[in-house]
Amino acid sequence: MAVDTGRTKAFDLRELIEQGIDDLEDALLGASALESHRRTGQPAIPLDQLVSDLDLDG
Repeated sequence: MAVDTGRTKAFDLRELIEQGIDDLEDALLGASALESHRRTGQPAIPLDQLVSDLDLDG
């Protein structure tokens, strides 16, 4: 891949590691938020209501 892109192997490895860490952090934060929400016992907001409330459709 490094040869095809003209980048160094070190660059490609660094990018792979950084992206993997970002993905892992996102997954852990999401799991933590879900667990926190479940502990509250509050009902979830349906997606269509959330989109409507945020007016994401324009």
